Amino acid sequence: MLPERSAQTWLRPFWQDLIARAGALALRADAEQDHAAWMLLQLQDWQSGADAVARIESWRRIPAPLSWMAQAKLQLHGLRGAWPLVVELAWLAPQRLPNLTATTPAAQLQRLMEQFDADWDELQACEPLQMAGSKHTTHAEQEKAWAWFPAWVLVVQPQHAPDLALAQPGQHTPAERAFRLLVNLLGLEHQGRHHELIKQRKNLRDLHAGLYAAYMSTR
Repeated sequence: MLPERSAQTWLRPFWQDLIARAGALALRADAEQDHAAWMLLQLQDWQSGADAVARIESWRRIPAPLSWMAQAKLQLHGLRGAWPLVVELAWLAPQRLPNLTATTPAAQLQRLMEQFDADWDELQACEPLQMAGSKHTTHAEQEKAWAWFPAWVLVVQPQHAPDLALAQPGQHTPAERAFRLLVNLLGLEHQGRHHELIKQRKNLRDLHAGLYAAYMSTR
């Protein structure tokens, strides 16, 4: 019944009361929204939310606080300052990545994710293990596919490589290995090291034929 701005003003003291009560609660996987960091983000207190996340031990290795920190950094510093966290979230919890576009002002990230979503079936069609007759990616498959989003960004917009490459190492999944390979390939291209380029391109092809085809189409 209230305009959004008025509703936020009316709700603020209720959120603040909840945050004060939840301040001493530890993060629980079965009750993520009971943590003060999540509530601070609902209050749109981005800096306090980031500070609360930073107090969670090993937050960068836990899906919920990593996604919260990515959301806060997008609001505070824009896409460039948040790229490493976006990359790490894609590897650690790819199913959470689409939720960022619902809460972030970074229109560029939303456009890239929409383009990736539209291109994924075509990329998968190049894979030798693609099942005959399966032309479209299921919802569950698409959730896992987001792990490949950072590597794909390097192919379509390599100018982001310096920021994306700041992502901390994850679990060395195929998607992460492809990402690291592409970072290396871009560096080899810049240095003109053609012999090493050929070898590394073959490694990328072995990891994901569709991503390799997209990369080669721009060369």
